[in-house]
This record gives sequence, C-alpha cells and structure tokens, in this order.
Amino acid sequence: MSLNNFTAFEIVLYCAELLLLIIGSISDVKHRRIPLWLGIASVVLGLVSLLYGKHYWMAVFFAVGVFAPSFPLLQVLMLVLVFPIFSAEGAACLPFVLGLLLILYFFKMKMIGGGDTQMLFGMYGIAYRGWTLSILIAAITILTGIFTSIKVFGFKKSISRIPIIAKSMFRKNEIEHDAEKIKTPFLLILTEAWAIFGIIKLFVH
Repeated sequence: MSLNNFTAFEIVLYCAELLLLIIGSISDVKHRRIPLWLGIASVVLGLVSLLYGKHYWMAVFFAVGVFAPSFPLLQVLMLVLVFPIFSAEGAACLPFVLGLLLILYFFKMKMIGGGDTQMLFGMYGIAYRGWTLSILIAAITILTGIFTSIKVFGFKKSISRIPIIAKSMFRKNEIEHDAEKIKTPFLLILTEAWAIFGIIKLFVH
C-alpha cells in the first residue's frame, strides 16, 4: 500500500503516532516507565483514526477495550461485540480484534503495564489498515529503542539481557514488584511482534 492510498490527515496521524512511539521507547528504556500522557495521546489517536475511517463498530470495541481491564463486565461486552464487528467489517478486522484481545491478555497476566497497554491500543487503532506504514513506524521505533538501550546499558549488557527479557515475559508477578520486568522494554518487544505480524499480513495479501 503506497502513500497515495492515504489522505493527508491519515499521514499526519501516522507521523504523530510515530513520534509518540519514539518518545515512549526512549522513556521505556531510560526511565523504565511510559508517561501517562503518552498512553492517553496514543489511545486518542487510535480512536480518531478508526472514526475517521468510519469503522464505528471497531471504534466501539476499541473504546470498550480501553476501560475493560478495570471493569469485568466490559470484558464480557468485548466478546459480545465481536459478532457485530465481523458482520460489519468481515474477516479483514480479524488482526485488529485478535490484537486487542492479546494486549488485554498480556495486561491481565501482568506481563505488561498500563502504559504499554495504552500505547499498543493506540498502535492497533492506527494500524487497522496500511500495514506498510505500520511496519515502517515499528522499525523506526525498534531501532530507536535498540540504540537507546546500547547507549544506556552498553552493547554487551544489552545483548546479555535478551534471555532475561524472554524469561520475564512469562512471569505472572506484579510488574511493580518485579525489578527485571521494570527494566524490560516491553513496548519495544511487542512493537517488534507487531512489525512481524505486519510483514506476514503483506505476504498474505
């Protein structure tokens, strides 16, 4: 999908999301946290993107998902909303639906924090279409995080942390009380998974 398939407003949304991701990845590595304003801004961009594309059922699913971690009844509502979404959007919405449900699962398992969850929601709101640009955003974010990690920890320590990060992904401990998780740039890891999924999506088409 080329830039010709996007309106100027959509390109602005992508650029804004890219800026948030870069700031978030740097903060995640340097300060081990993502500022609340970044998460909120990302969610707003995602919702605006869906509404602009007239994907109203997806926007409702998205909005409910943002508050679902705090309200169990909303989690049930998300599952109910899957049916009207597929009726309105068809199979094309499958990556979006599965992506948001997976993010919420990661959050419930204490594998990611609230900031990561908000940033990832925003990314999926932006990436309901236009996987090529999404891959570009993800790639730049990952590279920014890698270079920041090397600058902060050094090349050798950054490499040695890879198996530690892999192990901590599957511990259910509270993220606030797990020092290794707090050091882990989850936003970068999940953004990389997002980029890989985007590549697969391109080949599927």
